[in-house]
Amino acid sequence: MIRVFITALALVSAPLQAQIYQCINERGKPVFSDSPCGEAAKQIHLENRSSGLSMSVEGMENVARANQVRKAERDIAKAERRIALLMQEKRRKIARIDHDAQFAADNIAGATYLDSLAKEKQAVIDDYNLRIDLQRDLIKRIESSLQNSVEPAQ
Repeated sequence: MIRVFITALALVSAPLQAQIYQCINERGKPVFSDSPCGEAAKQIHLENRSSGLSMSVEGMENVARANQVRKAERDIAKAERRIALLMQEKRRKIARIDHDAQFAADNIAGATYLDSLAKEKQAVIDDYNLRIDLQRDLIKRIESSLQNSVEPAQ
């Protein structure tokens, strides 16, 4: 698909040869046209210049691959930042639970409270570990996809 797009873009951006004519209007000013504008029309020959967009298909594919690499690098950096934030949130929530555990009474009610805090702490750990693992899996998929797309076709 990308090869078709790049080929079409290369064809569209190829320099075009146009006929340009110069005439002098009734006020004596030069006028330019793509068709003869009178008997005294002079054909102007311009240098064929690139539009700046012409590039080989291979060059465009290289640009597309470089863009894929940059996007993958941005996505990986975003996932790494997300992991750092999740780890920070996890530590903060565990610290809050540990802080709350200090105020448990030394009786049956306190023991029940400590048990519920331990379960909450384990739930927080499990939740954040899962979310962090999902981000790490995302990074692995991006890296794998990047390796597959950057390797030259054989």
